[in-house]
This record gives sequence, structure tokens and C-alpha cells, in this order.
Amino acid sequence: MGFAPQSSNLAFAISARNTGCVTARSVARRSGPQRDRPGWDPANPVIVRYSAFGFGCFGNEVFPAGMGYVAFRCYRGNAVVRFNRS
Repeated sequence: MGFAPQSSNLAFAISARNTGCVTARSVARRSGPQRDRPGWDPANPVIVRYSAFGFGCFGNEVFPAGMGYVAFRCYRGNAVVRFNRS
């Protein structure tokens, strides 16, 4: 799901458990773009928190193979939305 034309500003690998796809996409849409950082410090990774549609969400900054993104997990009761945001 893209947030800006012709950019890497997107949410991807969206999954939903015990909630619908439309809700999962709406929760992901509220995540906001990854913040620019001058460098990544493994001893001090960014943790992003927000809430949307009753879901409490948190994301951890990860850098596999040098390409950074934030891996989010959102919970509302037994409903779970997971996605990655670049």
C-alpha cells in the first residue's frame, strides 16, 4: 500500500487475524512514515508507538540486508494486525 507516488513510502506484508482486511489496511494507513535517522545504532533502536481504531500498535526498527523499515504489531483484544512500513 503506497503513501506517496513513485516512492518507497509504503506499508507492505500486511496480515490480519480476527479482523478484516479493510480494518488492517486502515490501521496500517495510520502508521505514518518512518522517521529519517542519520544512522542506526543497534544499542538504541527506534520503537514507534501509536493507536488507531482501538488497536495499540508498536513497531521496531529493523535493517535486514541494509534496507531499513519498521516492523509493526497491533493488538485489539484477540485481533492482530502485522505489517512493515518503509
